[in-house]
Amino acid sequence: MAQARHNVNRFTSLFAIDARSLLVFRKGVAVMLIYILVSTLPDLRIFYSNEGVFPFHLSSGKPFWYYLINLHGLNGHMEYQLFLVLIALLMAVCLFFDHAPRLMLIGSWILFTSLCNRNRMIIHGAEAYLRLLLFWGMFLPIPKNNKKICNISTAAILIQVCMVYFFNALYKSSPVWWPQGMAVYNALQLKTFVTPLGSWVGALPMPVLRTLTYLVYFAEWSAPLLLFSPYKTHYFRMGTATALIFMHMALGSCLYLGPFSGICITALLLFIPKQFWDRSGLFPIKKRSTADKSRLVVLPVFRLGTQFFLVVCLFFALAYNLSHVPRFKDRVPAFLLKSAEWVGLKQEWNMFAPYPLTISIWYFVEGQLANGQTVNMLHSDTPVSMTEPADYREIYPNRHWVAYIKYIFIHAKDASLAHNYADYLAREWNRTHKDTERVVRVRLYKGFRKSSKSTAQGMLYFTREIDAKY
Repeated sequence: MAQARHNVNRFTSLFAIDARSLLVFRKGVAVMLIYILVSTLPDLRIFYSNEGVFPFHLSSGKPFWYYLINLHGLNGHMEYQLFLVLIALLMAVCLFFDHAPRLMLIGSWILFTSLCNRNRMIIHGAEAYLRLLLFWGMFLPIPKNNKKICNISTAAILIQVCMVYFFNALYKSSPVWWPQGMAVYNALQLKTFVTPLGSWVGALPMPVLRTLTYLVYFAEWSAPLLLFSPYKTHYFRMGTATALIFMHMALGSCLYLGPFSGICITALLLFIPKQFWDRSGLFPIKKRSTADKSRLVVLPVFRLGTQFFLVVCLFFALAYNLSHVPRFKDRVPAFLLKSAEWVGLKQEWNMFAPYPLTISIWYFVEGQLANGQTVNMLHSDTPVSMTEPADYREIYPNRHWVAYIKYIFIHAKDASLAHNYADYLAREWNRTHKDTERVVRVRLYKGFRKSSKSTAQGMLYFTREIDAKY
């Protein structure tokens, strides 16, 4: 009997989270949410209001779940969008200070999901990951003492974090990861994302870059196994979480990934074991009564229905991830995918998978005025030039623009979205220019450089994308 109880305790401890890890996790989620919301403020008018590049009426024809949580789509005025973002910011600040944390998590998930649904063209993996952490976080316990907590919600969020690494590794099926080991080199040739430090690392000898590729590849494969090791769990968790945190810090230093690295690090805080907090002294252990000395507490979530809902949601998340694996792509029922989208569990962890892109996209916009003059619509103080920019930051002010331009040039089914962008540029120009200085034609050009390991500069391509008259 004692042995059976020991085995059960050992099994449940794999899905347990220390109360102090839960607290630090909530604060980390709040910080990341504040960062994203603040970085969204300058782009509210362009990407979220009806005055920008994507008025809400253009999203007509979407399935009903698209509008299920879309408060930002109820009104296209800039003032309304700003009001919702400020409310979300207030909730994030309250969450950081642990004021009504569950209520703040629920409100933050609703408003942040709504923000993501308003314009999915500019959504990165960072927003998708944070939305999922908010979803599972709504159901996590909020203990009042320093204990390890285990229930359905703690198991679900730990499994979700591991799914990110497992499926990202599974999707990396290209030989550039294994056995060629060229993936890190290729990623560091992307001028759209690479930082100055990344450019320096990308120039290191090829054996070094191959070693870095193998380290990243095997770290992602081994992470789920090590994080759930039944043997000396706290040692393996602490070591694996630390290694992954350093990996994300390195990736964030070499590539412009926005808040993605910070969100990944925040998720890994859930795996920090009790022993670390006990020895660090950051959270003093509170005195407990004689009847409160158990090392592990297994709590019900709220009701049996909630537990069943979480299990079903976890199954939906697993099914959605499997649907992107070639072997299972046509075997996952469509209703499971729609169900995952309906509850906000849509996800695809294909970062640099099956291989890093080898194309860096740049563009410029040429405007013809009524007086026949040609102007640069992006930088009116400089002449139009087809020369590739030395620094891609000149044409991509932030990560929203990177995602948007990539979407309209690569993922869009037709040129309608590019025409919407041209329309926006024409409206903005004509709002401040009258008579003969009004723009009457907009030409949008796309250039892209294909990286090549044999030539440092690669090959430069150039195409005209649209030609719109006004």
